[in-house]
Amino acid sequence: DISVNIKASVSRDLSIAPQDLVIVIANVFDNAINAVSKIKGRERYIDITIKDNLQRLIVMVSNPCNENMIFDELYYGIGIRSVISTVNKYEGMYDFSANEGLFSAKINMNL
Repeated sequence: DISVNIKASVSRDLSIAPQDLVIVIANVFDNAINAVSKIKGRERYIDITIKDNLQRLIVMVSNPCNENMIFDELYYGIGIRSVISTVNKYEGMYDFSANEGLFSAKINMNL
């Protein structure tokens, strides 16, 4: 009962190892599914955008979350820590936030 909207437009010749793509995309998607599954009485959706732009791979995920969700480095699980490690491997950047019932993950990795 979760609507998933995926927009993906990337080159076939990415210089990111396939297993590293799986680490990033699978973990943020799995976290989004878990968060949205806990939502009651609101629209349940996950929006994912994946694109390459100016020698960078960009992955963005947004989904509703519980209004009282605290998202802090102290609470990062193995999945988010794996994403961070992979992003750092490609000298990229990440931003995870939860504000007013909306979770957002923004990931950029150098190609």
